[in-house]
Amino acid sequence: MGRLKVTRVHYMGDKYTYSSLPLEDGINIIEAGNGGGKTTFSGLICFALGDYVQKFDFTKTEVHFEVKNDNNNFVLLEIEINDIPYKIKRYFGKNQNVVLIQNQNGREDSFFLNRQGLPKGQITYSDWLLDKIGIEVVDVWQGATSFKINFTDLFRLIHYDQGTEPKKIYKEHRNENNFISDSGQIRKVIFELLVGHRFSDFYVMLGKLRELEKQRDAQKILVTNFGSLAVEMGYDVGTITSSEILRKVTEDKLELQRIQLLRNEVKNRKLEPSSFEFLVSQIRTELVESERELSSIQMKMNNVSFEKRDLIELKEELIREVSHINKILFSHNMLHLFSPDVCPCCFKKVERVSGHCICGAEIDEGQYERYFYNSQEYLEILRAKQKSIETIELGIQSCGKEVLFLSRSLESLVEHQNGLREQLSEAEGHTNANDQELLQLNERVYQLKSAIQENENKAKMIEKYEEVDKKYNKAKSDYSTQLNNVRITQLEIDKLIQSQINTFNATYNHLMTTTVDGVTKSEINEYYMPVLNEGYYKEASSNVPKRFLYFLTLLSMSLSKNSIPFPKFLLVDTPENLGIDKENLDSCLQRILELPSESYQIILTTGIGKYPEEFSGYVKETIHEGEKLLKRR
Repeated sequence: MGRLKVTRVHYMGDKYTYSSLPLEDGINIIEAGNGGGKTTFSGLICFALGDYVQKFDFTKTEVHFEVKNDNNNFVLLEIEINDIPYKIKRYFGKNQNVVLIQNQNGREDSFFLNRQGLPKGQITYSDWLLDKIGIEVVDVWQGATSFKINFTDLFRLIHYDQGTEPKKIYKEHRNENNFISDSGQIRKVIFELLVGHRFSDFYVMLGKLRELEKQRDAQKILVTNFGSLAVEMGYDVGTITSSEILRKVTEDKLELQRIQLLRNEVKNRKLEPSSFEFLVSQIRTELVESERELSSIQMKMNNVSFEKRDLIELKEELIREVSHINKILFSHNMLHLFSPDVCPCCFKKVERVSGHCICGAEIDEGQYERYFYNSQEYLEILRAKQKSIETIELGIQSCGKEVLFLSRSLESLVEHQNGLREQLSEAEGHTNANDQELLQLNERVYQLKSAIQENENKAKMIEKYEEVDKKYNKAKSDYSTQLNNVRITQLEIDKLIQSQINTFNATYNHLMTTTVDGVTKSEINEYYMPVLNEGYYKEASSNVPKRFLYFLTLLSMSLSKNSIPFPKFLLVDTPENLGIDKENLDSCLQRILELPSESYQIILTTGIGKYPEEFSGYVKETIHEGEKLLKRR
């Protein structure tokens, strides 16, 4: 699978500069005294790879002094992906949402970091990076919410940082305590994407299944509403097909042609006009005009009915949204899951001073990133949605009144036509036999034309229903097919993940039992989190080895014969600062030497001499006490 390697790290600005020595395969140690820039070095790599680095976020109160006070500054990271060189450039400050990439031919492309606002089909920097290392971008669903996995999500098991408690294993997510993006399910997806070749394909299948489910449900609502509308208009769409109606229309048109020919023959042999013929002609003309008016009213009724159907569908959608917001508001008010004024540990109300976080740190309320709304904002959204529903309901009522008015107009017009036909019948009684025959033929022509028009209207309605029903049946079929494929693949994936878990447990158990005294068994649970001695071993001193060797196990699996998508790269930042003595730290680091090959890269930033003696040959750069990583020009 794909391999990521950092070859050089550069920082360039108007005031400060830095360039590392070439970094190689295997272990690369950057050692420095206190405040020398160990974490800054790691931060530059993370920043260039698209990760969020708090000290480079100038909206925060605690930031990197030199970087913030520099101008026109950027990090330039020279990397290799599958032995192909690239140069990654990312500016600090306002332009940090764009990453520039130069390939080995000198061609430069630019990518945005954030997906929000991008045109459909345009990829992000994370998409480009994942594609190059051979991991497909997948959608992950949490209830009704979905989002795409980014490289920075997977980076949580690649970057061993010092800002995360060791017992948490995964690097802390940018939005701490984010229920969605840092859930146990998301962490499982991250692990599976890094250890399984087919897991990304499977999550693509799951994403497609959810999309097909949404399409199926939307089509079902459309079919139901369309069917109800057709019944209201007097069309029984379930008993006859459009092809049968069109066949009847064709037959009636042929019959109409025959009757019209016969009528022309009768006209040619017509006797001298009688005194009633003018009245008959006048009544027929009035009947034709009333028939046109009848067709116009029917067309208006159809249009208003369609408009009413659309308003009903929109109202139902808004009602669903209001229901969803009510659930969110209820959960928010009952549990205070997303309140900035609630302690995330004990969920008690905290009196927070404006402009300050609950921890006491100063924040910019205007630019404060948060995932949640407060109760007032939810209520404002809810009121707006409810107001829209009221407005739409008025529209529905207005359409209903118009349909009622048109129906009464239609009834009145039909009564008028019946009266005209009675007059016509009476007038025809005074005509001669030839006129009587002609009148009968004209009446038959009228009946056929009316039947043709009515059936053509009915055929159009049923054709539309059949089209909607066909789309619904296809959506059901597509969903069922995809569901069956998911179930079949699920069985294969379950076997594969169990095999990968067994491999992980074997390697992890060996590393832990040979490194940590008192540990006799190490394995991962259903959420892929470590369990020592079946849960009875809880010594705090084991937290650093437990996390570090977890990362090292993933790296080891990527170097085996059946390699995994893990990119054969680890970034380890000052592990000695996380509550471990030198003896145990050396024991952890020495496990690196047991890796089956050197087709990997580990970049270790640490204090001066904070590593096993035999690692001294891996030191690539030493920053002595009083020196800084970034040098003034």
